[in-house]
Amino acid sequence: MCADGPFHLSFAKGTCLAVTNWFWLPAAAGSHIASDFRSFCQTQGVFHICAEISDRAFNQRKRAAYYDALEAANKRNEITAWLTYFGETVLDAQTHSLALIDFLIAKTQFYDRFRDRLNERQARTIARMFREGLDGFIGGLSAANYITITATSRATATRDLHELVDMGALRQTGTLKSTRYYLDLGQ
Repeated sequence: MCADGPFHLSFAKGTCLAVTNWFWLPAAAGSHIASDFRSFCQTQGVFHICAEISDRAFNQRKRAAYYDALEAANKRNEITAWLTYFGETVLDAQTHSLALIDFLIAKTQFYDRFRDRLNERQARTIARMFREGLDGFIGGLSAANYITITATSRATATRDLHELVDMGALRQTGTLKSTRYYLDLGQ
C-alpha cells in the first residue's frame, strides 16, 4: 500500500504512481516532482518498477508517443489516450520486471549449481556475461572475448571454455572461428 502524501495512488501490484494535477507522471528527468517521485519509490522499496516505468515511457522509441499522448490530453478534456498510453507503459514495465526476476532466479540457480566448480577465470567470465543482463552478450561469447576478459592464453581459453560446456554452464553454437558460447540457464 502506498504511503500518505502526494503519491497516493496504488496501482499494479502495490506500485505507487504519482498523480499531479490531472495527469499521471512517470519519473521523468528534469522535473522536481519526478525526482521526488523517484526518491519516494526508493524509500518504498518499489524503485525498480518505478525506474522501469520511467525508462519505458521515455526511451527513444516511445518518446514521441509519450509527448503525443500528453499533448492530446492537454489540448482537450479527454485523457483516454494518455491513460491508455500510460497503462500500456506500466504493463510493459511489469513484463520486463518479471522477466528480470526470472533472470535473477535463473542466475541464482546457476551459481548454486556451478559456484564451487568454476576456476577464477571461468568465474570472472561468467560474472561478466551475467552483467549483460537479460539480453546477454550480443552475438555470444567468443574465444577472443574470453581471452580479453581473462588475460589468458588461447590454449587455456579453449580448455576453460570446453570445461564450461562439458559441465553444462555454457551452450556452444557454431564451429571454428564462428564458435560462440551462451549461458545455459536451463530455460
